[in-house]
Amino acid sequence: MMEPYVSWLSYPVYRFLHAEGMKWNTDPFLDQSSEGKEPFEGNQAVPTLVFEKYRERFFMLFPRLNVVHEQKLDSLIYPLSGGFHQPNLCPLFLWRFLEGLERLLNPLGSFLAFRLFIVLEKRG
Repeated sequence: MMEPYVSWLSYPVYRFLHAEGMKWNTDPFLDQSSEGKEPFEGNQAVPTLVFEKYRERFFMLFPRLNVVHEQKLDSLIYPLSGGFHQPNLCPLFLWRFLEGLERLLNPLGSFLAFRLFIVLEKRG
């Protein structure tokens, strides 16, 4: 899965600038009916909440799932892309430079990342 990740850098973007919004103080495992919700009334924090704050509960509820790969990434190029609706702020001539810089910043993913790449495998 490639999902939003809430880091120190991405928090203000998801909280104040993203169409879907971001609610950090919520429990993603509580029954929250989607009836009457608008299509962009989601919560960008859910993947981070599930796989970090409530990770133990996730694996208690789904004991047959195992994390095969997990990576926090996209701290520069993804936010500069503007997403689906905004203009691209990343000039093509800077692409290779920013890509290299992003690789150097990967160890700081917990603080800078905008996305979470996670691969789950079902056991047995």
